[in-house]
Amino acid sequence: MISQISFKVQTNKFNQNKNGRLQSTLERTPKKDCVSFSGIKGVKIAQDLKNALDTRVFKFRKNNGQIFEGTIKEYLKSCNIRNDDIKYLKQTGIMHNTYFEQAKAILEHGLDWTKTSRVQCGPGTYFIPCQDFNYGPVAIEGFYQGNMKKLPIFEKNFYEAIRDNREVHGIISKYGVSDTNKTLNQYCHDVLADEMGIDVLYSPNRESACYVVLKDDSLKLHPYNFKIVDGKIKRD
Repeated sequence: MISQISFKVQTNKFNQNKNGRLQSTLERTPKKDCVSFSGIKGVKIAQDLKNALDTRVFKFRKNNGQIFEGTIKEYLKSCNIRNDDIKYLKQTGIMHNTYFEQAKAILEHGLDWTKTSRVQCGPGTYFIPCQDFNYGPVAIEGFYQGNMKKLPIFEKNFYEAIRDNREVHGIISKYGVSDTNKTLNQYCHDVLADEMGIDVLYSPNRESACYVVLKDDSLKLHPYNFKIVDGKIKRD
């Protein structure tokens, strides 16, 4: 089961509270430059470019070394290797570690999938099964509240084959797009979320296991190891 994945932590940086949850003993200062906000929400893709990406056949090298030949949509569908029970995401919270200012903004305004620089496992907001201080001193806990009946399981680092494909970027640039990464992320996000109907997907990457949130309103969010008092974040 997915919930059995374990992670190594440095015990000298953590202790446990009375509920058995990991807490940091370090005092940290929020830094504005710690999170990369790389996207602009709602990138508009011209119809002729969308048609080209819909129909053009590319060669993608999968994580296992095999070559897949087909459209981007066909490749994405081939990477969905199975579907598991969604109950885990409803009953057990998954974590998004970040920094103080970003945590407050997320709780006030909701998730924004474009505000991420991690795309190995697809264009979305990344959550993991437990707290990881490598990504920030505070964590937001999310519980699934969407309508999916099953959790899509995707191949390891499946999105790298699209992101690193020079021919794909070449097609996009021919239509006068300067930032091909943003347009590609938007296109693939729309395919996964709107056409394939995926709210959240699961995919392992090189470091850990990732839950990629595609639809920003598909999780109910709570502070995990902090609270907000009079507009300011207080550590638990």
